[in-house]
Amino acid sequence: MAPPVAAKPAAGGAAAADFTWCIGQGAGEPVTEDNTDPGLSAIWRFEKAFYYDRDPVAARAVGAPEAVMASAERLRLGIDALEPAVEFCVLADPDSPGIYDVTVLERGPGIDPRTSSQRFTTAESGGTTSITAITRR
Repeated sequence: MAPPVAAKPAAGGAAAADFTWCIGQGAGEPVTEDNTDPGLSAIWRFEKAFYYDRDPVAARAVGAPEAVMASAERLRLGIDALEPAVEFCVLADPDSPGIYDVTVLERGPGIDPRTSSQRFTTAESGGTTSITAITRR
C-alpha cells in the first residue's frame, strides 16, 4: 500500500473561519488556533490537519507514536469521505487535566449536519503536547 499523502485543502481558510456557529450545540467552547491550553492546541492541530489541510500524516503526527488513535492510512479513508465544502467546528469540554470531551460538528451546502463525540487524552513530553488517545464517547 502506498503511503498516504496530503490532499488539496478544503475551501476557505481554517484560521479565518467562523467557529461561533457551533456554540451551544454541545458542551464546551470552540477550539481554535488561539487556544493557550496545550491540550486544546494539540486538538486544534489534529482537527485542522484532518479537516482543512486534509493531511493524514500531519494529523497522525499530532499523536504520540504509541497513541491509541487511527493510523495515517485510516485517517486518509475518513478524509477521502469528506465533502469538498464541509465546514467543521470543534467544541471541547475539559474533563480533567489532559482529558477533553470533544464534539465535532460538520455542516455545509447539501450536507446533512453531522456530530461526533470523542474523548481526547493529551500529555506533554519533551516540551510538546501530543495526543495519547482518541476514543469514542
